[in-house]
Amino acid sequence: QKYNDLHSYDVASATWTDLSVPSGGTVPTEVQGNGMVAYNGVLYSFGGFNGASSNQFHSYTISTATWADLTLTSSGTAPNPRNSLSVVVNQATGKMYVFGGETQFSGFQRYNDLHEYDITTGTWTDLSTPSSGPVPATRSANGLALVDDCIYMFGGLSGLSYTTSHDDFFKYNISTATWTSLADERTA
Repeated sequence: QKYNDLHSYDVASATWTDLSVPSGGTVPTEVQGNGMVAYNGVLYSFGGFNGASSNQFHSYTISTATWADLTLTSSGTAPNPRNSLSVVVNQATGKMYVFGGETQFSGFQRYNDLHEYDITTGTWTDLSTPSSGPVPATRSANGLALVDDCIYMFGGLSGLSYTTSHDDFFKYNISTATWTSLADERTA
């Protein structure tokens, strides 16, 4: 089952709050497998699956309980519809990164592309053509982390029935637009 509800958890009081009734804006379509990050008191949600993969893009401002449909206001070329993607945000620069995922939008396909969304300017940039380095294989459900100016990517699934589990480890340097395999780093 897919949902479009939103809840917050207060660590200090150990209580959940249902935020599903916003004070305004367009609530996203219910999906599963979307990517979400938080930046400066705003949640950003991209993609998901609800019978077909989606590239819906919304923000939720926590202080005002308001949703906004960013699909209509962003410029540049957004990623293709997808679900089971991974997403990180650079808190210092206000840039969000979307990697990989899968789609059932026009036949089943997995991705290994990388896209950047500049939260300040509302602009998408396709970073899928690196200046050098081995690009990771197509995959979904992988892990991403951002440290300083580098995105670290680990694992994921591929194969038509999720038969291949990846255990590889890559680093993408944002400044130099280069991928590096860190396979040897895992055993050090």
